[in-house]
Amino acid sequence: MRNTLGSYTSANIIDHLFNILKDYQISSNQIAYFVVDNASNNDKALQLLLKRVTLNLIELRLRYAGYIFNLVCTAILFGVDSAIIDNAQHNFSQL
Repeated sequence: MRNTLGSYTSANIIDHLFNILKDYQISSNQIAYFVVDNASNNDKALQLLLKRVTLNLIELRLRYAGYIFNLVCTAILFGVDSAIIDNAQHNFSQL
């Protein structure tokens, strides 16, 4: 996968994805599933993709289970206080 330049807005994500689909000549009938995390920019990006290709997102969208498990475990370990979670992630990344 190529590096995405710029911020991870839904428009940038979908432009990047659409260019890859074009470059590799992948048509909508060759796409089996999309696996993305629950970030709102990913949801919006897939909605933008629907404006360019014909897909059924209800059938093709899978949630990234690893991301969901991480959110649940983090909430169990550190509670739901976002400052505590941010601090724990910052400390962990410095290891």
